[in-house]
Amino acid sequence: MNLKLIIGLCLPVVAVVLPISGCGKNGPSEEESLKFFGMTYYNYVQIYKKSPSGWDDIMSLAKEPGLEEDAAMLIAVKEAGYIVIWDAADAPDKDKLLAYLPEMKEKGGKALFFDGSARNVTAEELNALLQ
Repeated sequence: MNLKLIIGLCLPVVAVVLPISGCGKNGPSEEESLKFFGMTYYNYVQIYKKSPSGWDDIMSLAKEPGLEEDAAMLIAVKEAGYIVIWDAADAPDKDKLLAYLPEMKEKGGKALFFDGSARNVTAEELNALLQ
């Protein structure tokens, strides 16, 4: 069989199998990590009936063996420099701001809300939410 024919037949299979298996993916996006942080924050509140006081509290939920990918997503949010409003659960509201990047005060960007959504906000909207 011709080598070009074999490669031509195999490439479509590889193109389908790689995304399904997760191969070729660089890991979760910043938005996925941000949403995961929101879910972890919510879980902490449900378990302990209070807001987490900081990163140590959040990271405590990802210390079990087998949760390395979860911990990596939380670390990605921390290392990206997100400012977290740790007491957001004290007055829960789906539109309550939970996390944002400092530069968003001037140029807007993707912010995390208490309901777990990551939404684009303008600088003006962010500053109003911070009032």
